[in-house]
Amino acid sequence: MNKLTLLATDASGNKTGELDGFAEFTAIPRFNAIGKWLLKMDYTQDQAALLDRYAGIALELDGDIVFSGPVAGIHREGIGDKDLITISGTDDMGLLAGRLALPVPGGPPYTSAEFDVRTGYAETVIKEYVAYNCGPLARASRMIPGLTIPVTQQRGSAVTGRARFDKLVGFLVNLAAIGGIGLRCVNQVFDCYFPADLSAPVILSKALGTLGDFSYEFGLPDVNFIFVGGSGTGTSRAITELGDSQSILDWRIQEAFLDASKTSVVAELMDAGTAELGKKAGASKFSVSSIAMPGREPLVDYGLGDRIKAVIDGVSLTMIAAEFEISLTKDGAQKVKPTFSAGAVPVGLLRNFDTAVRTRQDVDLLQRK
Repeated sequence: MNKLTLLATDASGNKTGELDGFAEFTAIPRFNAIGKWLLKMDYTQDQAALLDRYAGIALELDGDIVFSGPVAGIHREGIGDKDLITISGTDDMGLLAGRLALPVPGGPPYTSAEFDVRTGYAETVIKEYVAYNCGPLARASRMIPGLTIPVTQQRGSAVTGRARFDKLVGFLVNLAAIGGIGLRCVNQVFDCYFPADLSAPVILSKALGTLGDFSYEFGLPDVNFIFVGGSGTGTSRAITELGDSQSILDWRIQEAFLDASKTSVVAELMDAGTAELGKKAGASKFSVSSIAMPGREPLVDYGLGDRIKAVIDGVSLTMIAAEFEISLTKDGAQKVKPTFSAGAVPVGLLRNFDTAVRTRQDVDLLQRK
């Protein structure tokens, strides 16, 4: 396995020294979500000086930073002759979590526009919101020290954003889902990317010896048919409706209303409804961990959001690398455990489950007779 090295950083992401002698370190980067990390060690003046409330960590893989983030909490306790410290934090995407997407990024006052409306390629729009709300184009008091944003490569499909005091990270994640791209913030560089499709060369299967633990669950979804209410009131209000046909077919219809009163544009209402269904229609969940993929090492040969294929009970399904659990210990041991997930269990597995349930029910009836 390639070598992982843990470093301390200052508030601007500059390296201040290597961390060693710690008891345990765990980092969990997540696809299009805020990751987290935890460090446990004996308290010493030298080690503590490397990590204060304005500092952070960076994890290098053969010299390249693959994970980084600021300190979010420090817990110290003296137990007998032991002096222990536990430091926790988020990844660099967590730096953006403290910001809102303002309707007038240069405000106050906030009277010149109701919304900050931006339309274009998903990457371009997303990077503009970051730049104006916490990046180099933001007010000085709202800038994140050291945050850089590479020039857009116009990745993703067209999106329209309408910002009005929205939580910035959630706002960006919705735009990324609509645009079909991934988000990452490592070493205080915010960027967008296309996840790779590795579903042909990477297959998780018991038969191939590449599938480890797995679990799946399914049940009545929260929502699978949604009415989206746009701007306007009463009979003049724009209403769009859409549903997840597979979820409705597998289960029964579960309706909900989504307030999207920022706009009356049908395409934008459809996007809002689609994003909401993506979160709530998938009552079926599936996750697995791989045990061995010859020639495929996590963080090296595949990354967050990349698509692979899993075969369960003869049913094939495409999954994404949802998160990695990276762990280091004081004896030098290191492990990277990938977790893959799919939004819904395919109907083939549902039918297998239904058959198994009916078989058990038939046996129970025969036994009772």
